[in-house]
Amino acid sequence: RRAPRATAPSTAPVRDAAGLFSRLAVHDDAGEEYLTRRGLLYRDPEVMRFNVGTSGDPWLDEKAEAGYRVGFAARNAGGQVRTISLRHVGPGEPPDGKKTLALAGCPTKGAAIVSPGIEQLVLGDPEFASDRVVIVEGGTDFLGASALFGAASADYGSPPTWPLAAIGVLQAAGVVTAFANV
Repeated sequence: RRAPRATAPSTAPVRDAAGLFSRLAVHDDAGEEYLTRRGLLYRDPEVMRFNVGTSGDPWLDEKAEAGYRVGFAARNAGGQVRTISLRHVGPGEPPDGKKTLALAGCPTKGAAIVSPGIEQLVLGDPEFASDRVVIVEGGTDFLGASALFGAASADYGSPPTWPLAAIGVLQAAGVVTAFANV
């Protein structure tokens, strides 16, 4: 008798990342101060919120206590939130030297920090035919790139550029593959 074949582990999230992200705060003094100090003035509650320990999720609340306060929605190419990327803003050094973490129990493969409007590019809307896409690393790079490219489009009429932020450089290849149709 043959042994049953092993199946690949599921990439389905074991948590409702979209629901958790929607419960994160839209304001936090510590998170705002960190971002302002770094010159990251772009704010969009559909992209970034704050993990202030009131999500009702024990893991997220524990990470808020440890200083992981800025939370970015990491989406798939269809615009759905797949996980949350957390940024350590203090106080002190990040635990284990990790500046960023992803929501436990949710896969990061092929997920990127990106505006939810990315699905307009995926659907081939002709209005977005001249838009560009750039891949950067991480949430803070996403904020900086969004502000820069938004200003360039508004001030100089350059075609809009959509930043896709890989959750760490090791995820870049998966993001490229997942968003290839864009």
